[in-house]
Amino acid sequence: MRRFWKDVQVTPDGDRWAVQLDGHTPKTPAKNPLIAPTRAVAQIIAQEWAAQEQIVDATSMPATRLASTAIDHIGSVREAVADEIAAYAGSDAICYLGEGALQRRQIEKWTPWRAWANRNLA
Repeated sequence: MRRFWKDVQVTPDGDRWAVQLDGHTPKTPAKNPLIAPTRAVAQIIAQEWAAQEQIVDATSMPATRLASTAIDHIGSVREAVADEIAAYAGSDAICYLGEGALQRRQIEKWTPWRAWANRNLA
């Protein structure tokens, strides 16, 4: 897909936050609106969209893919998934970094999530 938007914003949508591309909310693969539960999550997603060049590279948009999966597939099993995520998040695995290239990728990808957790959960 080619980049078709100029402006990326995050706007309130009830008690949630919508990513807006030139005033329009993008859709998930199942055609649901891409709306996040918190402003911080929506901002991370918006940063991914803003960083896209002429051709959209979905592999460089992990937060968008994760949000799309949650929106499209988790609704009916939300509690079970939340419990599983909480069990993993409750471990200290995210606190320990690998080495070399893995460590650089972990710092790049995990820092926004760790900062969000520090701001919102500490």
